[in-house]
Amino acid sequence: MVIQDDKKLSKIAFYVIQKLSAAGLLISIFAIFILTSSMELYDFSESMSYWFLWTMIFGYGILSSMVIDCVKIIFHNVPVFIEILLYLIAGFVPFIFIMEPPYILFAGGVGSFSALLFLAGLQFIKRKVTKVLFAFIIPITFLVMANIDFTSKQNWREETTDSSYSVTFDYFNGKHHIPIEAKSGEKIIFSVDFTNVNYGGYGYSILNENKDLIGMVEHTENRGTAIVPEDGIYFIEIRGDNLKGKIEVDWKRHR
Repeated sequence: MVIQDDKKLSKIAFYVIQKLSAAGLLISIFAIFILTSSMELYDFSESMSYWFLWTMIFGYGILSSMVIDCVKIIFHNVPVFIEILLYLIAGFVPFIFIMEPPYILFAGGVGSFSALLFLAGLQFIKRKVTKVLFAFIIPITFLVMANIDFTSKQNWREETTDSSYSVTFDYFNGKHHIPIEAKSGEKIIFSVDFTNVNYGGYGYSILNENKDLIGMVEHTENRGTAIVPEDGIYFIEIRGDNLKGKIEVDWKRHR
């Protein structure tokens, strides 16, 4: 009886690791694509921190694969081309509900291609060492990297007062946080002015102590207001994408 239970547990463990390794292979392919596209560790870590990517691959991907396995059990001797078709459909379907019509075709196509890569992982990852590598080691490594700030700055020269912050730099790729202490119910009225010398990208956001976004109203392109929900330290996050120039931030608190 004990031997049978051990065999069942072994089969379940093998099945789960098989699914995880296929998902790990898929996330690895995405990671390689992202890294070779940007060649910047900051861009890579930011892209790999998107919960949607992990949820689709390790959540929806594994769940839909298990559903297809159930279909194969119910309908015996399912032809290979039917299994492939089921994976293609599974990869396409979610984007019908989460994307606008102009983008459904492209996103669904990427989803279907990703589903085929997932299926390929199930078929071709056979060795135990390789399964463990893709199921655990590689995904955990990416998760660790996703939580590291790889912001790069060169000749960063900043000046700070109680209600302003300014900085000039030769290179800025990443993010920088400017802390503001505020009380519940106060409004943080702010402006963020970018002097863009080399036509790099830039942006800004308002975050709470947990570095989560809080709602804000933009009055103009670089001016806005955020209402503080509770006492604490808040941050104006400024972002640069291979940017050279100057950033000036001013703020005041108002009830």
